[in-house]
Amino acid sequence: MGAKERNKNYVLEKAKEVFLERGITGVSMADIAEEVGRSYGYNEIPITAFKTSTQGGYSPEMKLEAKAGTLCRGLGYSEIITYSFVSPTVFDQIRLSPD
Repeated sequence: MGAKERNKNYVLEKAKEVFLERGITGVSMADIAEEVGRSYGYNEIPITAFKTSTQGGYSPEMKLEAKAGTLCRGLGYSEIITYSFVSPTVFDQIRLSPD
């Protein structure tokens, strides 16, 4: 490992503070990470595995809802989805009658 590579690793490991110009507000950690990646070079950032993992799957409530939906559809019922937050002008686009 060359001196330049050691220096890059040192900077990444030791950087604990970020100083912004006076008057700059609304900067998130994601903004800072993006700027560091852009400046440093995305290809220079080492690839690492996640330190934690998640377990996918359905909760018992989700499983029950899916079973109930399957049963109801099997009995001939239909699920209705309402669009209460959609503007009434949307219905003009699909040419529904005003009833």
